[in-house]
Amino acid sequence: MSVYSANIPKLLRSEIQTAHNTLSAARDMLAQPGGWHQGDFFPGAAACRPGVFHERLQEATCLCAVGAIRKASLTLSDFPFVAPMMLATALAELGWPPEEWSTPDWNDHPDRTQDQVVQAFDHAIKLCTDELARRDAELAALAARCER
Repeated sequence: MSVYSANIPKLLRSEIQTAHNTLSAARDMLAQPGGWHQGDFFPGAAACRPGVFHERLQEATCLCAVGAIRKASLTLSDFPFVAPMMLATALAELGWPPEEWSTPDWNDHPDRTQDQVVQAFDHAIKLCTDELARRDAELAALAARCER
């Protein structure tokens, strides 16, 4: 179990929905041929002058896992904190990475593949979908009890 998974029930439904949307958009970017990158947010990110990073990020088509989340969050006008947490939870459930690794360490591992990255995003999206369904079922059950 991930250290983050205990926090999922404490999140607002809207936060989980936003994370789902962010992860889905990021996953679609990363799944494109040539869409995944290692070593930085995107090629040339380290050389960006201050104030130019976000502009270059929005133009980038080759991204690391965290870069794709940041780009998707810019597009969705969201500050990403739940999406990375859901991805870290998915990584733990999939057995990647060891707890002491960060998501960038995992993304940049020399043996990492684009398919593994997309698989991790798919799992994180499923975690969001399952949590949203669980909450919807709880609300429906509560509404049914109130109608009696």
